[in-house]
Amino acid sequence: MKTKKNIIIALQLLLLGSTLFFTSCKKSADEEQLRRRENEIAFNAYADSTDFKKVSVSGSTGYVYMRWKQHGTGTVNPIATSRVQVHYQLYRVVGNIYVEGNYDSETPARFTLYRNENDKSIMGFRIALQNMVVGDECEFVVPWYLAYGEKGVPASGANLVAIPTYSALRFIVKLDDIIDEEAAKK
Repeated sequence: MKTKKNIIIALQLLLLGSTLFFTSCKKSADEEQLRRRENEIAFNAYADSTDFKKVSVSGSTGYVYMRWKQHGTGTVNPIATSRVQVHYQLYRVVGNIYVEGNYDSETPARFTLYRNENDKSIMGFRIALQNMVVGDECEFVVPWYLAYGEKGVPASGANLVAIPTYSALRFIVKLDDIIDEEAAKK
């Protein structure tokens, strides 16, 4: 009799645990879909802005919304493989949450726009920079699928703020220099 009672209790606990597990998975999936929807709405809101222009690069179907805060004196745009020096600030669009940047630093950040197929840089960042010239200061918004997508970025090291999955991003960038300008002229 005691064994039968123990089996019934074990089955009830198993059923409760399964219910909690599947409910939490469903809740997590629902939260992710809600975050995705919020970020898509926030990104698409820039389409109605007269300040922002939809820009892309040749060979890409992706685009970002971009506005120039200051026009530079440069005459060439970086190309897909250019190395550049920039000052930047990065924000999550939803909530306008500051993530990282070096805008107040005297030392610019250096980036290679695209190195190889293992490159983890943000495609939307590369699209925007290829539409800038040296001296341009721009604000641009990148959709989640041209940013960190379904993976996001956990908070770690110098990056104290996480970038959740499906996050649209907003950058403020000043293009200080194209390090390999000869390649950019081609």
